[in-house]
Amino acid sequence: MFLLGQIRWQFFGTLTFKSERLPERVRLGLWFALLRRAAKHFHRHFPKLPWCLRQEDGETTGRRHFHFLLTGLPPEAVNQQTCFWLMAHWENLKGGMARITLFDPRLNAAGQGPRKN
Repeated sequence: MFLLGQIRWQFFGTLTFKSERLPERVRLGLWFALLRRAAKHFHRHFPKLPWCLRQEDGETTGRRHFHFLLTGLPPEAVNQQTCFWLMAHWENLKGGMARITLFDPRLNAAGQGPRKN
């Protein structure tokens, strides 16, 4: 957690899947496809794009989903339009629903998502 807090993240997101029965390799393949599209679109070298991914089961439904942190895009790309672009591309990949926001640096890396009681 300490190391995650040292990085200047640009985006936080939650990604779901249309099917509950996707193998892990397919779920991860969708994630990497999204990253590769973003790297290409924003003219970044994919292997140097910093990211953090957490896979978990939902509290209510038990459905598997991802939470992620992303940085490394050009400063002019850090805006709401890029959030919408990323969400649209996740859904076009048939990945399910996506909710992506600008990272709020006032919160620590773990504090971006839903709070647990």
